[in-house]
This record gives sequence, C-alpha cells and structure tokens, in this order.
Amino acid sequence: MNGAAAPVPAEEKEGSRIKATVVITAYQAEETIGRAVRSVLDTPRRKEIEVIVVDDASTDGTAAVVRELCRRYPNLRLITMPVNSGSPSLPRNRGIAEARGVYVSTLDDDDYYDADSYFQLLDTAFREELDFVKGYLIVHEGGRTYAANRLEQAVRPGRDAIEKIVTSQSLTADYLVKREILTGFGLGYDPALKIGEDTALITDILSHCERVTYVDLAYLHYVKVPAAADNLSSTQRWGDREVRSQLEAWRRAETNLGRIGMSYAELRLPAGFRNMLQALVRYSDGISEECFRELSGFARETESRIRKRMLLAARFRELYDSILSGNYREFCAVQRRRLLIAGFDLKFITPFIPLLEQDYEVRVDEWPGHNAHDEAKSRKLLKWADIIWCEWLLGNAVYYSANKAAYQKLVIRAHRFELTREFGSRVDYGRVDAVFAVSYYFLELFSRTFRIPREKMRLLSNYVETEIYRDSRAEGSVFDLGIVGILPARKGYLRALELLERLRREDPRFVLHVCGNMPEEIDWIRSDPAERAYFEKCDAFIRDHGLTEAVIREGYKPREHLYDRIGVVLSVSDAEGIPESFHLAPAEGACAGALGLLLRWPGVEYVYPEDAVYDSIEDMARTLLALSRQPEEYDRRREALADYIRRSYDITVFQETVRSYLNWVRLMS
Repeated sequence: MNGAAAPVPAEEKEGSRIKATVVITAYQAEETIGRAVRSVLDTPRRKEIEVIVVDDASTDGTAAVVRELCRRYPNLRLITMPVNSGSPSLPRNRGIAEARGVYVSTLDDDDYYDADSYFQLLDTAFREELDFVKGYLIVHEGGRTYAANRLEQAVRPGRDAIEKIVTSQSLTADYLVKREILTGFGLGYDPALKIGEDTALITDILSHCERVTYVDLAYLHYVKVPAAADNLSSTQRWGDREVRSQLEAWRRAETNLGRIGMSYAELRLPAGFRNMLQALVRYSDGISEECFRELSGFARETESRIRKRMLLAARFRELYDSILSGNYREFCAVQRRRLLIAGFDLKFITPFIPLLEQDYEVRVDEWPGHNAHDEAKSRKLLKWADIIWCEWLLGNAVYYSANKAAYQKLVIRAHRFELTREFGSRVDYGRVDAVFAVSYYFLELFSRTFRIPREKMRLLSNYVETEIYRDSRAEGSVFDLGIVGILPARKGYLRALELLERLRREDPRFVLHVCGNMPEEIDWIRSDPAERAYFEKCDAFIRDHGLTEAVIREGYKPREHLYDRIGVVLSVSDAEGIPESFHLAPAEGACAGALGLLLRWPGVEYVYPEDAVYDSIEDMARTLLALSRQPEEYDRRREALADYIRRSYDITVFQETVRSYLNWVRLMS
C-alpha cells in the first residue's frame, strides 16, 4: 500500500480490542517525545494498545513531532491543551478521560518504556484479572543506571502487596490500573497539589481495589534530568506552596488508606518526612511563618508515630526538632544552608567569605599544612555542613571525599600548585560534585592529570577586588615597571631584569619596582641549590649592568597600596613545565591604573586579552618604548585593560558564578 496506514478494523476502532491506554504528557519535548512514543509502540503487539499524547501547550516542535508519528502509528492520538496548565495533572486527567483501554498507565515525555516488559505486566494483569499492578523502576542518572523501588522480599497479592508497595516504594506512576476503577470512582490527579499528587491518587486507587499485586519486573525507564538552577521542577522548589501540598497529600493518603484499615503515617510517613527535611535544606529558600505553623502542627500531631522510626543524621534531627519547637526564628536559623570551607592557606578565599555569607551560614576548617588538621574539629564541622568547599586539591580534598555523607555536597577549588603533588590522585571523585579550575587550560590539565570526570569540571576564574584600588590610582608612569612576587625562580625575575636593561639602553628613566619577599628572606629558597644559584645570577646581572639604582625593592606592602608607584605590571614567568594558571598581579595592577604586559604562557589567551600578551622580551621592549612616546595610547590601553578586568573578574562576577555553581551542585541528586 506504498507506506499508507492500513485501515483500522471496526472492532478496534470501537475500543473492544484495546487492552491498555498509555497517556504521555508532554511539554517542550521535541527532543525526547519521539523516543517516548516509539518505546511504547515499536513492538509487534502495538495493535493491542493505544497511546494518547497530551501536549500541554508547548511552543516548540513537540506537537509537530507527534503529528508526524501519527502518520506511522494509527493507534497514536494527539490532544493539545489550549493553555499551559503548569503541571502534568490536568493533561494526565484529560488523557485518562479519553482512554479506551481496559488498563491505563502514564509516561512522562523524557522517560521511556521497555515494551516487552510492559506487555508481560499487562498479560499478568489480564490473566489474574487484577485491578492494580506495579513493578519497579530503572533509573538513568548521568552515567549510572540502577534499579529503584524493587521489593526484594516475597509479596502476596492483596493486602500484603498494598502494604509493601506503600511502605517500600516511592509512589510513582509506574503502574497499570483498570480504567473502570478511575472512571467508576471519579479518581484523578488533583492539579492543586504541586507535590505529592501521585501519593494522593495512588493511595486513593488502592483503597478502591480488591485485586492488587507487585510483579518483580521493570518496564518504566526513568531518566533523571540534571538539575538546572534557572529551570527548577516542582520537586526542586520548596516554598509555602510545596510544603502545603505535601502536607495535604499526606493527610489524604492517611484518609484513603484508612478506608481499608491501614495507616499511611505508620507505613510510609517516616520516610516521607525525612525526605521533606532533606528537601527543605536542599531546595528551599525559606517558608513563611504561617506555613511554618502548619508544618509544625503536623509534625507535632505525627511525632509519636514517626520520630523513633526516622533515621536522621544530626543535621536533619536538628531541623526536625526546630520544627517541633514551634519557634520560627530557630527554624529559619537551622534551615539556612551551611557551607564549610576547608583547607590550608585560605588567602584566596577569605576575602570572599562575606559575600558567601549572603547566601550561606559559613564556617571554616583551616588546616595548618597540606595534609595536617585537627581531625576532631573536622569531624564536628563535617556533621554541621551541607556543602563542603575544599580550597586547594590537597589532603583536605582526600579527607572530605572519604568522609562526607551521601546527602552532603563537595566541591574543590584547584589552583596550580596541586599539580606538583600527589593528593589529586587519592581523591574519590565519585563522591565529589564539582572541581573548579581557574582557567580553561588548567581545567583540562587537572581533568587529564588526575582523571577527574570532565563533566564535573567547571571554570571558575580568579576574582579581583576592583574596588579596593579605586582610591589608589597608580602614581607610576610607563617608565615605572613592576614585578609582584619574584619567588620562586619560575616567576622569571631575570627576564624582568633583562627587559629593564634593554629599555635603559635607550631611555634611562625606566626603573623596576620589585614587590614582595626577597630570596634571602625565605629559608627554603636559601637552602635550595638551584634556587639560590638562580637568584645569585640575578644579583650578578644587576651589578654587571649597572642596575643597582634602577631596581627598587618595595618589600611587603598592603594590597591596596601595592601598585601605587607602578605604571606597568610585568608577568614574565616560565612557560615550560607547569605554567601560570591565572596570575592576578596584572589584573590587580590594571584596576589600580597600571598597564599589564604578559609574556606568553600556555593558556594565557583564555585569561587576558591578546593585546596584553607578548611572545618575547624584545616585543615587550618595543611596545614600552613606543608607549613612552605616545602617552595618549598608553592611557587608552590602561583604561581598556582595566575595563576588561572589571567586566570579567570583578568579585561580583565571581560571586554570581559561584552562586550559580553552588545552586547547581545542591540541586544535583
């Protein structure tokens, strides 16, 4: 028939041979709806069932995809909602109302069926004349696939099956139910419930069913979509509406099961309330005092039935007690998300803590060494924390990845130094949620060196406290070169001296300001033969080229005054081996009014604009000599670099990136 659809027999049109209806709800699902539909209908037994797709007023190509599939599958129908309903409940009810199958099941647009298993379950339902049958789930989460809701113990049909399903399974839509149960008792999803609508309906269904069983079979594949902080599902938002919906769903479940002499509070509420406590920490930005009163009242009503049966970590026991107390202020303080910063040498993160405290309760576990800490203190702080931020990929990351609880999130901020140590190879990255690197080059380098899963790597550039330099405009000119930090030898002090000597051949006004510690002040530099020889060579170069008066030792200065006398900040570090990761000095100097010039190192192009980067000392010298004769161009370039740094690396930019990443991390399963 040249591909045309075969005529549907009259008896099939009348619905007499339709064993089941699968209702698929869809919204903005043009990428996944095809897989969902085909997973049900790509089977030789497709004529025994029908599929109804209810499109909830999508604005993408969802409906067009389904219409095209309707040409291939005569038993596929499309229903389009006139306006978006905001949840799957109304679309599911609409599909159920249109269903003609003996049994009804549902499917979300981003999940899919195993058709063979589905028909096995359907055959069992017909053979045993069941009212309701449920299996277990196959969950796909990132790179993992695992079974969920599986009942390991033997299950007898009837009351035993109901008890075990309610007690040991999350009440999700992986079930088949006789359509006449739904229509005969007027059962459906309540669109007013934004959380717990499945619990309310399934317990209502079970209270009206006589023949119920569990089959040790999985037909529904649940694809857990990664959380996106800017597009949260209803289960990833916990405000007043969600808390009240959950409480109402639990009350209805108790009433529903009470009809058959069972108690939802006895069977499932301990696990459900524990999940709510975790959700209030992970997903909630707070609830109103009025809503808290309702929650507290419910908790007190049910305390005697669930408290001893809830296995709570200290964090959630504290939250539960604050709910029972009825003290709203105490609850808000306990519920606030907790961030623990842990590691050695916290100079890069400490200035940022006041901004973190806008969103989190923050505590610090400062280690005295790369792998040294007060373990008793660390364990106490670990019990307190929701998110652990390991500053540096050192012993702190090894310890916390080994000891964190499953509900806690762990992020690591890696710099450069860690690549020279072995700690990164000892971290359990299966228990790490994200690793932050300061540049794209180092992001890839850390991922390759320590085999960190690429999907866990995130770019988090260093920040500049631009405001602290606003009142410290550099007094230096193009003739005032500066190098901030000359230790160790890889910082390239000798190259800076060579540049100075090259410039002074043509203009003796050029000088070099040297900021920070000198070699003789640091024990390990003095005791390292190679380092000591390098700086002795630098001293000899100064003497041999008459630069003694032109090299000005600034020593230690507060950061806000570090660049006061500098007009050009140099970055002349080694490009061989492990290069600079970011090098803050040129960025900070730019905000103080100086011009930054950088000798090219791998990855610098991802950090600084190309016109600030040079391939050789000679190229730098030519530019500086030209700028010394063109003050307007010098000023233009200074201002352009300062603008670039403020737009790219201001601490407020860093704050927004961190906020986004931590939101993403806390919403991950």
